[in-house]
Amino acid sequence: MNDKGAKYEKIARNFLEDKGVTLVAGNFFSRHGEIDIITIDEDYLCFVEVRYRAKNIMTAIESVDYKKAEKIRLTAQEFLEQNPQFENYPLRFDLLAISYDQQSQKYSIQHLKDFF
Repeated sequence: MNDKGAKYEKIARNFLEDKGVTLVAGNFFSRHGEIDIITIDEDYLCFVEVRYRAKNIMTAIESVDYKKAEKIRLTAQEFLEQNPQFENYPLRFDLLAISYDQQSQKYSIQHLKDFF
């Protein structure tokens, strides 16, 4: 992961922790890909994709296509195989879309639960 990716994932983790979510893992890698953040939110085991887009070519939300969602699902399956203590949790796949407003100089985060 590059420095920019680490920066936005840290912003995302702080956002989630402020919401009372429990962090389980960060940057879980498998042969299929990576899951940025894994949390427990209420009774759900959540696999969270973090996206930031500075340019207006494509929004952070639009940048998650079927292929990316499938990689995350397969990686989640590997996580569960390696961590059977979580196998009875209901699963949720979330997206945290981060944008930056130049005028206010603040980050905006959309937390889209059950995104895919």
